[in-house]
Amino acid sequence: MMFSKEVHYDDSTKADHVKNLLHALVFEHIFAYICDFFRKWEIKNYGILDMHGIYRGKRESHLQIIEIVIDCMIMGFSYNHLSIKNFDEFHEQPFQHYWIIIDCLIMIFKLPYVMIIQYF
Repeated sequence: MMFSKEVHYDDSTKADHVKNLLHALVFEHIFAYICDFFRKWEIKNYGILDMHGIYRGKRESHLQIIEIVIDCMIMGFSYNHLSIKNFDEFHEQPFQHYWIIIDCLIMIFKLPYVMIIQYF
């Protein structure tokens, strides 16, 4: 079978992989905050009303697409990382793994909330 091959990592690779995921999550948060500040500045200075009566900026939709793509990539890598763990490996670094899960859940619920709240 194609997917039955188990992957075994040594301890340094496991720690590096988790560390890289946590760095990616921190980078995503910083990028999201920068995009939010830029979005507010652009709407304040150059915002125009769209057909729904919502102020939009010229570059706002491009930033939102980039942010969604980054979020989806991080969630995919996180799912891949967590899916190859067994119970014991998962609980070797419980704080970090639960942090990744909570952070991905926040990203999943944040994206639709931001889109829906613009129309109300």
